[in-house]
Amino acid sequence: MRAAPGALLDPATLDDPYPFLAWAREHEPVFQVDDTTLYLVTTWDLVMDALTRIDDFSSNLNALVYTDDAGRPGLFDMTALGANTQTLATADPPAHSLHRRAVFPNLVERKMATLESFAADAAHDLLAAAIVDGRLDVTTRFANRLPMTVLTEVMGFPDPDVDTLISYAFDGTQLISGTNTVDEMARLSERTGEAMALLTRWLAEAPTHPDAGVLGAVARGVSDGVLTQEEAVATLIILLSAGGESTASLIGNCVRILAENDAIEAALRTDRALLVPFVEEVLRFESPFRGHFRTVRRATVLGDVELAPGDTLFLMWSSANRDGAYYEAPDEFRLDREHPRDHLAFGRGIHLCVGAPLARREARVAVDALLDASNAIALDPERPPAYVPSIAVRRHDTLTITVE
Repeated sequence: MRAAPGALLDPATLDDPYPFLAWAREHEPVFQVDDTTLYLVTTWDLVMDALTRIDDFSSNLNALVYTDDAGRPGLFDMTALGANTQTLATADPPAHSLHRRAVFPNLVERKMATLESFAADAAHDLLAAAIVDGRLDVTTRFANRLPMTVLTEVMGFPDPDVDTLISYAFDGTQLISGTNTVDEMARLSERTGEAMALLTRWLAEAPTHPDAGVLGAVARGVSDGVLTQEEAVATLIILLSAGGESTASLIGNCVRILAENDAIEAALRTDRALLVPFVEEVLRFESPFRGHFRTVRRATVLGDVELAPGDTLFLMWSSANRDGAYYEAPDEFRLDREHPRDHLAFGRGIHLCVGAPLARREARVAVDALLDASNAIALDPERPPAYVPSIAVRRHDTLTITVE
């Protein structure tokens, strides 16, 4: 029996996608969404298979999911935007390697040593201001703000307006949510244009030196001919959106799981070393990005499904990370998994997220600071949590906790 048409965009599925994904893994692991050319890849083995077949499946983002007037999913053609929009996560070799080298050494090697103390100070300052009358608005006052505060330091943005940058970042990831009408897609595209204009101006003013942050490293890439101007701005847009989104989602999920489970909270308060496996298990259990798109290059087969050139795959990290054929008790949250980093929350292979080490560190710092600032936390019974409706991200729209 096939799942009901439109189940992917049902409000209940967007809020809790795991029953739908479990059905797909068992009955239709390469799941065609309604009558579109979009296929969800849901099992660990098939996601891993697709990741290794770069000659069959391009990382270029050539289509986005939207919702038509009847509430059904459709695909919005992105190819008219041209090849210069395909950078980092959406680029293929050899361009991908060049783009990554322009950013990665600065993002990780030069900055990581100093970022932990900066992030820790920022986390403690945010919590000191945000915990009011025994409550913490986790999303707007903490989980969303800390990553962008750190990201502006990494990027080397001049005089950043954190609230504006958060808005740009979330509007960027809203574009791939699958829940927008065509008119909403147009509005969000205009917002992306505003963000690109700001980043273009900052890029033009940036010193062409990696010590100036990622902005300087990208400016150097343009100066050296590694990146075109369009590729450089697209790279900065991706880093802004993904860097703000993924870590905000991760921190929110960390706090929610901690607030829901007294035993886990007690364990972390007793032994802060457990923060490392805790963050990894949150990444597996509630992957911040639910998946990434691929475009079929040539006629091929994945699993037992025939695919045509131009078809779109959505490799679902969130589903593969709960595949019972690969994990023991995948729907249980455990701190004692033998290989805690063996998950796909940040992708795998050549497209492993360049910001993964930073996101992990920020999440550990955030939880550590929250434990320092409290004796006990719990979900606020008067303000139930809610997730952003999206097929692409797993970020809280609202999350409030009580703090003792």
